[in-house]
Amino acid sequence: MKSFRIVFACIFLSYSIASSQEVEEDCNLTYELIVLDYHDNKEPLADAEIKIDEIGFSARTNNAGRLIVPDLCKSSFTIFIDHPECNPQTFEVKLNRSKSDIFFLEHHFQQLDEVELIGSNIDRAKKQLVKRLDEDWISSNRSKSLGEALKNLSGVTTLQTGTTISKPIIQGMRGSRIITVSNGTRQEDMEWGDEHAPSIQMGSFDEIKIEKGANALAYGTDAIGGVIVLDHQKFYPVDSERREFGTGYHTNGRGGYIFHQIKKTNTNGSYFKSSLNYQRFGDRTAPNYNLTNTGNKSQSVNLIYGKNKLSTGWELNFSLLLDQIGILRSSHIGNLDDLERSINSRTPLYIEDFRYDIYTPKQDILHGTFSGSYFKNLTEKSKIDIAYSLQYNRRKEFDIRRGPRNEIPAMDMILNTHDTRINYQNVLDNGLFKTGINLQYQENEPNPETGVRRFIPDYQKTQLGYYVILNKNLSDYFLLSSGLRIDYTEYDVQKFYIKSRFEQLGYDQKYPDIVTADLGTQVLTKSNWDYLNHAYNLGLTYEPSNELAADFQVSALQRAPNAAELFSDGLHHTAARIELGQLGFKSEKALKFDLGLSYNNPYFYLRLNSYYNTIKDFIYLYPSDTEYTLRGAFPVWTYEQADSRFLGFSSEVIKPLGLNWTFISKFSSIKATNLELNEPQINIPSAEINNSLRFTIGEKNKLQFSVEQQIVFEQKNTPPNLLVEIRPNETVELKLNDAPPSFVNYNSSIDYSLFLKQKRSIKLSLTVLNVLNETYRNYLNQLRYFADEPGRNFQFSLIYKY
Repeated sequence: MKSFRIVFACIFLSYSIASSQEVEEDCNLTYELIVLDYHDNKEPLADAEIKIDEIGFSARTNNAGRLIVPDLCKSSFTIFIDHPECNPQTFEVKLNRSKSDIFFLEHHFQQLDEVELIGSNIDRAKKQLVKRLDEDWISSNRSKSLGEALKNLSGVTTLQTGTTISKPIIQGMRGSRIITVSNGTRQEDMEWGDEHAPSIQMGSFDEIKIEKGANALAYGTDAIGGVIVLDHQKFYPVDSERREFGTGYHTNGRGGYIFHQIKKTNTNGSYFKSSLNYQRFGDRTAPNYNLTNTGNKSQSVNLIYGKNKLSTGWELNFSLLLDQIGILRSSHIGNLDDLERSINSRTPLYIEDFRYDIYTPKQDILHGTFSGSYFKNLTEKSKIDIAYSLQYNRRKEFDIRRGPRNEIPAMDMILNTHDTRINYQNVLDNGLFKTGINLQYQENEPNPETGVRRFIPDYQKTQLGYYVILNKNLSDYFLLSSGLRIDYTEYDVQKFYIKSRFEQLGYDQKYPDIVTADLGTQVLTKSNWDYLNHAYNLGLTYEPSNELAADFQVSALQRAPNAAELFSDGLHHTAARIELGQLGFKSEKALKFDLGLSYNNPYFYLRLNSYYNTIKDFIYLYPSDTEYTLRGAFPVWTYEQADSRFLGFSSEVIKPLGLNWTFISKFSSIKATNLELNEPQINIPSAEINNSLRFTIGEKNKLQFSVEQQIVFEQKNTPPNLLVEIRPNETVELKLNDAPPSFVNYNSSIDYSLFLKQKRSIKLSLTVLNVLNETYRNYLNQLRYFADEPGRNFQFSLIYKY
């Protein structure tokens, strides 16, 4: 730690010396700007507003679209350019000598498909089809998972597995019902498992947004919960280079992270971005004990190289993520006695001293993505883009096994995904038309050398999709959005079944033709399953004034069953339960009504949202039985299908209190019902209130302090528990579905941002989670039976931009 401080001090001192040397230089450089219209034959744009905040400069271009800025020093600065009927743009410029640059602005066709909501800003747009977290927020939260990050948006919660694995839940939907798109590529990483977090590294993108409505159909018919879009900022043809270095330390876990990022653009249109991230944490601790084997280690790299000539461009993108995640030792039971004892006890069965090393049970994940894209503007109002991506995902899950087998994964699968897409868009009079086609081929290859029967079989999946989206301004007050998509999905599967299981499920009677070999105690099957799904959306936005807006969406969506829902069969080791899929599942069919209302002025912001979603043949995982294996007795969780209803409401209020104070309050509630059994659905978020009070002083050099209160109510709507014969003639109730009591949690943070010369800045942050060190358990944590949530955590971070 001492050597790290010395190295960092030397680095910081070298930058300070370099900065002081630059200040001493003569400031006699000139910079000429030429602003042209990208359309209209590159005509000059007169009267374009130019601002350079670093030197307090503001002026307008002449009739030739030119402006000269005199008496400049060697430096980096940000130029803001605005012109009527154009999209305002911001450019980063590095000036080492006198020079001239040409800037292009596009006449701004009203991009009806990009109705934006900026996450924590009172000046947000009122049309709520998109919610967003920006670059500064992402940069300050590098150590969080994607699921944890999205909790900062109203109406989003997470399903957790212990302290390090989380999956986003949007309006009660999770897993395959939420599409994640990372830098233009649909993420494919075995999302079917509740304990399979998205293989996403925070920091490999510049913004996070959730899309709903017609525009979500560009990605698939199965986005019943929405689409999470992760993307980098657009690169412009201007000479600029920006770097960012950050590090942080957490007391709970006694670990931290470090990252470095470079963004470079050139006047010829070429650009480059690199992002390197590393983090490591040891065991987390609850208020009263150590959470043994809950450390994690993550390494990632993201490289982007491309060229943007405004009318045409291309991009290559490569990313690699290596994750090693420890699973709470006490969560791995050997029999039902252990499970019953864990549920009834407030103390984990295994408590050991703190350590950084990660032992079994654990997960090792490698996810690599390579993608290439090309776009060309066909006319002033139309564009086509073509993209291809290859994803490689390898997941190893290690169980606690005896002898040398302990180092052999119990599950080892490779998922390869090829995806090609072609999109076309055309700006119409008061509207925008978009259409596209995509083809995906996917192959799952389980390793047969694990010594354990394959949980998910060998399969090939082919998917072909086509969509059409039309957004139209009906008047100054009404916007109509509509979309249609058709997806064809086909599985080719080869799977071994234990003969007794095959007969128990009735497959020998229902599907006798799929058996290709009878091997005594096992049968080998080959089968083909195909699904034709379609989706529709119709939305209307009404904005009678600058302060009031309302939107209404009707969506009909369909989702094909995923591989786990159809084919899973056996002990899911990191979940410590037997999971059974069912052949013959139908596609889910959702009919969703979504109504939103927002009011926004400088003194008050209010957003209300309600939805009613009925899903025919909803697929869910439910505890149904127990089964004895060579490793002991385990609960059996079976995938079932039943008509279900989801009814939800969320709200957000932002109220400035004077010049420096802001109050923010968010509320969400969902009620989900299994209509066939007339009982609540499982794993549905309970009602939750989040309040925060923020104090901010300063505009450029800014100090911000906040206190947050999280109130999570007890989930009263849970399905019945499971009755099992734990020992001969002894039946007990396994309280797998009982919810923990409600809890209140407090967090606080303080941030200080200091802007230096030469476009450099430092941001220092201190965040305290679970300030009162409360002991509680969360219904949405899959390991709530075995241990409490983590205790107090001081998080320190530093970000240096230069």
